[in-house]
Amino acid sequence: MSLVGKKPISSATVLYNWEPTPGSSIQGITIAKDQTITIYQKFDNGWWVGQIDSTGVAGIFPGSYVKETQVFPQTTTAAAPNLTPAQGFAERATINLRRGNSGLTTVTTEAPADTRERCIAIKSYKGTSPQLSFEEGDEIIVLERWQTGWCRGICNGKTGLFAK
Repeated sequence: MSLVGKKPISSATVLYNWEPTPGSSIQGITIAKDQTITIYQKFDNGWWVGQIDSTGVAGIFPGSYVKETQVFPQTTTAAAPNLTPAQGFAERATINLRRGNSGLTTVTTEAPADTRERCIAIKSYKGTSPQLSFEEGDEIIVLERWQTGWCRGICNGKTGLFAK
């Protein structure tokens, strides 16, 4: 699993040993008590994505098996007042300034087009956590793609993993 370009969100210490189920389609990593892991993402279903500091091995593991020891500050881009980004994602909006007759500057915003990759499910799939479940014909927005063929996406308001 590649974490190139990802920003870490925290650091954690492993509380309990855990290893993925053999033959599982999830890219789980084996973690051992007292290892330190850099956390890159947390899913709402309790699974986290991280990298073991001592080995550089990255993958998915249960967040309940670790204790966060440090939360890293996240940098954000300041937005103009009253910006409403397109629903589902918060990206920079285009700001156009113009001078009105009153001499005051008016700020108008235009939300950027949602150019994220989309897939249409060709068959239904009932995923188990942290996999995504979907029905035939559902649209899936691809948020992230890994070289293994697995992706992270959104379908019907739920985020999870799926194979493409």
